[in-house]
Amino acid sequence: MQKEIKWMIIATLTLMAISCEEYKMVTYDEGGQINFMGWDEWNYERDGVEYLTWNKNFGINPLGDSLRIDTVRVGVKIMGEPTDYPRQVVFKVKALTTEEMQVEFLPEGYVVPAGEGKAAFKFVIKRPAKQNVVYKADLEFDYQTSAFTPGTVERQTFKLQCSDIVNQETWNVNPATWEGLSSFCLGDWSETKARFIITTLKITDFAVWASDDWGVFLDCLDLYYILDEYKAASAIDPQKYSPLWDETKLPDKVWISFPF
Repeated sequence: MQKEIKWMIIATLTLMAISCEEYKMVTYDEGGQINFMGWDEWNYERDGVEYLTWNKNFGINPLGDSLRIDTVRVGVKIMGEPTDYPRQVVFKVKALTTEEMQVEFLPEGYVVPAGEGKAAFKFVIKRPAKQNVVYKADLEFDYQTSAFTPGTVERQTFKLQCSDIVNQETWNVNPATWEGLSSFCLGDWSETKARFIITTLKITDFAVWASDDWGVFLDCLDLYYILDEYKAASAIDPQKYSPLWDETKLPDKVWISFPF
């Protein structure tokens, strides 16, 4: 009986030793492989491919044309043990559309600090040069100059998309709701008019705004007078206050208007 127990103990210790060796092999042999990482809406780290995306519509924002760039945050996660020295990460951009996205990285570059297995980096994307065009690109690792090797295949790409589009779909407009407000408040639909409302009243979701009838009425009164002030300023300094021509009436140069 004692002999059987002895052999069982020896066998158990042997298996544990083998398991430890296998674990060390996985840990140290795979050190230096890199993957993209993202965050969910609560800012928790996520590895799923659905979190490895960035999508920005510059047109639907309260700053209007003055929003010239936007900042993108990407995360990286290293497989294996951290090192006691910093390691360089180099990115490259692969355009997926004819119109190329303008991406600017920090001139000093990016490094994963010593002792760290994760890092977050930032870079900027310029506002699209053309309106009503979708720009797409893939952010990838440049392994020719990076200090890492590829990790898992599905986490080697961070998808980027940007646009400058204002239409009824992107602004969450129900056409019937607009039609109901057109006769006494908004007038006919116009993209230029929509952009003016977005930047003047800081409204990025039309449906939410339109749900408050009394608020809409008061805002429309404000829009009428604000537009008059803008037209007066444009007559003095058209460079700073560009005329807001209604694009639905071009080539005739007709200002946008509200029914009040």
